[in-house]
Amino acid sequence: MSWVATLRFLEDFASPQDRRVDSSLNWLTSPLGWITINIDGVVCLAGLEAACGGVIRYHNGKFLVGFSVGLGSVSVVAVELWGIFYGIQTTLKKGFLYIVVESNSEEVVNLIENSGLITHPNVSLVEEIHKMSKLPSRFVVKHVLWEQNKVVDVMTKGALGAVSLLVLFESPPMFVASSIVLDVVGSLAIT
Repeated sequence: MSWVATLRFLEDFASPQDRRVDSSLNWLTSPLGWITINIDGVVCLAGLEAACGGVIRYHNGKFLVGFSVGLGSVSVVAVELWGIFYGIQTTLKKGFLYIVVESNSEEVVNLIENSGLITHPNVSLVEEIHKMSKLPSRFVVKHVLWEQNKVVDVMTKGALGAVSLLVLFESPPMFVASSIVLDVVGSLAIT
């Protein structure tokens, strides 16, 4: 069975129920009807190039859309914030109103949750995220471990050195397919 056929089988199998894994190291499904945006950013040690990316999925882990963008020279915090910005923007354009944003940057999650106290260099970007987060009916941002963000980590690293254009993936790119299958299989476990 090809990886595409395997992925479709696993996604279809996962669709009927909202199953959860009681493990801090697996991607967790979201409640029925919610969309999850997993975002990540990467900055090269030399600081000359950075990229952000995201994977937007249905509640059961099924791939909806992915994105990546090269950002040039920006900070680690700015990369994560841009990932959230592009993730929310893409999700809203698709008409979804129940959104969970997951980032492995606790600092970025705290910036968004506690924006009233911001004197951060990226305050204008945080404010834009807040404006967009008021549009959906429900919006949640939460910190997750890196291990729960494996697919988007692979997607983001693929964007390093890319031009500064937002690239949307309407189907999973080949280089993330095995990571998605592992996520879906892990999320099928019943605890």
